[in-house]
Amino acid sequence: LEQAEGRDFLTPKDVINHFMEKYPDQDSNIVFSVDSDYDQGRSAGRNFLTTSGLGHTPKVLLNGVVLDDAGVFFLLFIITPAHFEETVVNEVMKATPKLQRAIMSGKLKEKDNVMNWILSQPDVMPRINKRVLDAPSYFDAVYLDLTSRKPCTAKSPSQFNQLPDAEYNQCIMQRIRYVTRTEEERIRAVTLWIAADFESVEGRLLAYNAIRHLKHSHMIRVGFINNPRDERDVLTTKRVALTPITLIDFVSDMACGERLL
Repeated sequence: LEQAEGRDFLTPKDVINHFMEKYPDQDSNIVFSVDSDYDQGRSAGRNFLTTSGLGHTPKVLLNGVVLDDAGVFFLLFIITPAHFEETVVNEVMKATPKLQRAIMSGKLKEKDNVMNWILSQPDVMPRINKRVLDAPSYFDAVYLDLTSRKPCTAKSPSQFNQLPDAEYNQCIMQRIRYVTRTEEERIRAVTLWIAADFESVEGRLLAYNAIRHLKHSHMIRVGFINNPRDERDVLTTKRVALTPITLIDFVSDMACGERLL
């Protein structure tokens, strides 16, 4: 676009002006209005990019497999469409043997939906979680040292704060209490620690979302670590947290007493 030369970004006005230069007989309001068919497709595409975690465009997916970003740019903007078609065919040939083996072994039958079968495979993710997959690349990523096996001997906050990092984390592991979906004794494959300021709206929302997540899995346990901005808020949060626990213990004791009677 000539009007965008010297800039590394485009404005909506640039796009509309370029559109009118290419298609002067069209009504830009019909094409770019909120209720247009074009906008519905754009909104659906944007929602898909957001929910799937694919990130920026352009993207080329083949059976849900994202082709390399650098390769896609090279294919779309440098090589001819014939070369692009050849690349897609090569990717199809790579994916075909897996489907053939599944059919021969009886894992994929004629009545099965192939796309649903692909999505059910253990190596297929419903969405790309950048926070998990790209964690090592985050400059502020923090990794906890959980190698210590010493029992926690700290009996006061001052003693706790003087511990080395490994023993510090070990004390948290030994003393933290977890919330689970059921009271059934079982091994939970995933442990989540939610560290937040529970006096803030953001902290409570994070805790709320973690508890909601428990509704969908028996394999998760969640522990909450209060990290307030003001140390005086610790007592307030502690009282709020202990009140329902005390009531639960009271109700449990009453229930046990009724059963004993």
